[in-house]
Amino acid sequence: MVDGNIWGRGTLDDKGSLVGICASVERFLARNFVPAQDVCLSFGCNEEVSGSAAVLAVEELKRQGVEPWFVLDEGGAIASEAFPGVAAPIGVIGVTEKGVTSVELRVEGRGGHASTPAKMGPTARIARAITRIDRSPMPASVPAPTVELFRRMGSHAPLALRPIMKNAGRAKPLLTRALLAAGPEPAAMTRTTFAITTLSGAPALNVIAATAKAGVNIRIMVGDTVAGVLEHVRKTVNDDQVHIDVVEQNEPSPISPMDEAFELIESTITELFPDAVPSPYVMMAATDSRFFTAICPRVYRFAPFRMTKAQRESIHSYDEHLGVDAFLDGVRWYGRLIERLPA
Repeated sequence: MVDGNIWGRGTLDDKGSLVGICASVERFLARNFVPAQDVCLSFGCNEEVSGSAAVLAVEELKRQGVEPWFVLDEGGAIASEAFPGVAAPIGVIGVTEKGVTSVELRVEGRGGHASTPAKMGPTARIARAITRIDRSPMPASVPAPTVELFRRMGSHAPLALRPIMKNAGRAKPLLTRALLAAGPEPAAMTRTTFAITTLSGAPALNVIAATAKAGVNIRIMVGDTVAGVLEHVRKTVNDDQVHIDVVEQNEPSPISPMDEAFELIESTITELFPDAVPSPYVMMAATDSRFFTAICPRVYRFAPFRMTKAQRESIHSYDEHLGVDAFLDGVRWYGRLIERLPA
């Protein structure tokens, strides 16, 4: 801890929530507090590597016949600088998340010496496939949680943007175009995205690749499907010599209702963070919570910590840190959520 902050990899994603939950529960145990409903704690150990811990936990809960009233996992936060011109922090509650699907593009060839290259060898063919995917985005649209997010931010937006944002439901085409023009992060709120990640080819500079590969990480928007996305990739690549191997596939999560469970989370945010605007949103990243949708229709993604834009950008990067005061507020938030559970 330095300068009022807890520094280290994972303080925001997701050790802060883990320790905050445990600290809150330990306080209740120390005074023999009994909540109005049973509270189950489930901590996965390998979510970042697509491990099986959460899957096994859900299987065990199914075996025991446990059907949670609602599930809360990592996800949104009390996000400042969430949208240009909006001064108020937004307490974003993930009511769904994009599906994660990964494919590997692969081209096989003879290989050989670099002094006698053939036209359109494996590496060039892979490069063409990548370029075609990069130039062919899927159709954009704004799902219902995003519409509600912008409607709620409308009162806090610059005057010029208020009419669009407060009437987001009636101005969806205009809102979609605005998000597409605002940069990669806002644009990702409107469509399925394709990120070219891993690449491999020849093992040496003077060798023609016998096999060239490219990994594509796909985040599937609510409303799209794995089957539809894979068909889009096949049609876009349009090359029988490019093999498309599916590495993993997950559909987008169902949209959780904004009923009494959501309202409990929402009102607890308002109580502990009165300056924040609580709102639903579509989570861009993947969490273990997607597996819990098999046993519960109310799955929400929220971490009760204040985070600046710089802090959010530090996740999975350098200088990741969580303020001590922000951490303690988070501990209190978890405690109030448990205290306020209805019978």
